[in-house]
Amino acid sequence: MQQLLVFSENNKSPKMATNQAPPAVYNLAAPTTAPSMDWGSPDLPNAFSQFKQYCELYFKGPLKMITKEEQATYLLLWVGQQGLQMYNTWTFADGGDKKDPDKLLKHFENHIKPKENFRISRYHLMKERQKPEKNVDEYITRCIEHANKCKFRSAEEQNDRLIDQLIYGTTSSEVQRQLISKDDKLTLDEAVSIAKTHEATKHHMEEMRAITGTAKLDAIRRQKKETPHSSKKPCKRCGGIHPNKREACPAFGEKCKKCGKKNHWAQVCLAASSEQKHEKEVPKSYGKPGNWQHKQTYRRPFRTKVHTVTQDEDEDCYQMDELTLDTVTISSVDPSTKEADEIFTTLRIPLTRKIINLRIKVDSGAGGNILPLRIYSQMFPENIDTSGKLIPGTLNKDATTLTSYGGTEITNLGKVTLPCERKDKLKTQAKVQFFVCDVPGPALLGLKTSKQLRYITLNCDSIKENKARSPKQETNAPTREDNLPKIRDKKHLIELYPDCFEGLGLFEGEYHITLDQSVPPVIHAPRRPPVEIRERIKHELDEMVAQGIITKVDKPTDWVNSLVYKEKPNG
Repeated sequence: MQQLLVFSENNKSPKMATNQAPPAVYNLAAPTTAPSMDWGSPDLPNAFSQFKQYCELYFKGPLKMITKEEQATYLLLWVGQQGLQMYNTWTFADGGDKKDPDKLLKHFENHIKPKENFRISRYHLMKERQKPEKNVDEYITRCIEHANKCKFRSAEEQNDRLIDQLIYGTTSSEVQRQLISKDDKLTLDEAVSIAKTHEATKHHMEEMRAITGTAKLDAIRRQKKETPHSSKKPCKRCGGIHPNKREACPAFGEKCKKCGKKNHWAQVCLAASSEQKHEKEVPKSYGKPGNWQHKQTYRRPFRTKVHTVTQDEDEDCYQMDELTLDTVTISSVDPSTKEADEIFTTLRIPLTRKIINLRIKVDSGAGGNILPLRIYSQMFPENIDTSGKLIPGTLNKDATTLTSYGGTEITNLGKVTLPCERKDKLKTQAKVQFFVCDVPGPALLGLKTSKQLRYITLNCDSIKENKARSPKQETNAPTREDNLPKIRDKKHLIELYPDCFEGLGLFEGEYHITLDQSVPPVIHAPRRPPVEIRERIKHELDEMVAQGIITKVDKPTDWVNSLVYKEKPNG
């Protein structure tokens, strides 16, 4: 806490006469740091503007009760040695200007502030871009500082120009998309709020990925490194090299002399190569009955193997395409894992103009079949509008309520029935009903359809109530199940069997684990848990040792397994 003692000119000490009022005491608890002018700032006018604002706050607050001359004295102390030297070079027409802090600040401002050109300020505003390491607040503050010097005709014009600059200069394409989609009623505060919300959401998602350590991929694309000759490929219509536009192809509109179709030349015609005949000469020594002694002429069937799917401009050259849809999800990478804990298969779905090879996950715990909307849009692009949304009426309405494993309800957009066939020797076929949902992850094949397509076979016999009994067992005596009380809810269950819900479950005695001597021992390296949960893991291990669940080992052993930790949602 700072205190300021103010004395009159006649008083030389803080002791006052009995008939005089005591000196005024002013508390300077906030702010406690005096203003200071930064003469080394690269933007000196802006630095002085902030210094001036700080001084005015002092003169209106803690130093409000002192005289103007005393305020001017404080100002000369705050400007420092360089400012004092500048002050000594000035000549004042009116001696009272030296004792007025407002006029002193005006003199400093006129001396420091250069002659500004508002067009240069508009040019600097136009060149402003958000830096990758800076946030939206810092970027919009710099833009507002430039805009204040641009002399726009009105505040509305300045705000509209700042909104445009936020769209041009932001580093996020998602923010640009959202701002462009708004109408002309968008305000500057709303635009900044959208950008800040997206920035905070992105930061939170990065924190969550850093905690969970998971990565999710919707597609994997292998990109070849371009060489000087890789970008120039021969045209499939004329055989030459030209820009990838149909207007640049000399064969566009021409008629093939071999097959009669348009938009390609005979030298690259595929129909010509498919009709080539291969002759096979049979040796004359094959003169025995049953052997041929003449030339055998046969036609090799034309087969195409589709590696990529391209759209041909010529409607007559369409063939049956094979489109492969796949989704890859990586939850963790562990080189010691030898067996996959998920099962995927490929279903062949023949449609009108193409064949879909759908890679789908076999989930025995799913009660239905799920087809994500993003995969459905690739299979049926004609059912999706220009904004990426589903066209109403393309799916069959269904009132089934879908829930995930954790109990979260999934929006059911509708259902579609597709003919599916296994891509193996069995060739099992079925009409499969899929629920279309806008969810991430792969397509799912439920238990019922997995059994129908013979992906899953149950090898256990179900116990039926009407099982054949012997004559001695066929009595009307009540069974043990009839004597048990009906359980109403969880609380009722705990009241009936309280001993089963107290303490830890523990069997008497010790159990010896017999190891296979042919398996070599394995020692896993210790895993490094995240720093923020390291103390909670240690606390849990100490509690388990104290309760006798585990025992701490301080000596070398042949087997060392890795620690697996998973936090429950309730902590």
